Amino acid sequence: MSERHKHERRRWDHKVTFPLIDDEGRLVTHNRRRVIDRRIHLQVELRELRIRYQGRDYVVHEAPFTLGRQKDCDIVVRDPRVSRHHARIERRAVAFVFIDASLNGSYIEFHGSNEAERVLKGERDLTKPGMIRLGRPFETESDRNGDAIYFDLA
Repeated sequence: MSERHKHERRRWDHKVTFPLIDDEGRLVTHNRRRVIDRRIHLQVELRELRIRYQGRDYVVHEAPFTLGRQKDCDIVVRDPRVSRHHARIERRAVAFVFIDASLNGSYIEFHGSNEAERVLKGERDLTKPGMIRLGRPFETESDRNGDAIYFDLA
């Protein structure tokens, strides 16, 4: 083996454990001598996120979905406690992530739970159906009926 090949072998220092699942939910395997991108379709069903706010339905597939007070947001919430670009929902692999970027935070209450979880400048996986409130917690039953943003995985 030449010196060049020995040096290249020693420089390969990033160790990755295989198999991996890429962003599209496909399996990537590794061969000892070279990386083979063999894609096997898994039986993982790519899901979509359905959102309902004030009688309107939205479906999130891929692109970031924005929530806030600004007119260019996908969902516009008219409340002074809501930031202009309050939060966004992104898709990562086969999961949806709620990302809060506001000063007042957001509150997420999952179905079957009696308590809302506060998210302030952080992230939370949307793993099961629930509701979101931007800027302030759920205080009364009318808050859940009027200002809540409902979400469900389909």
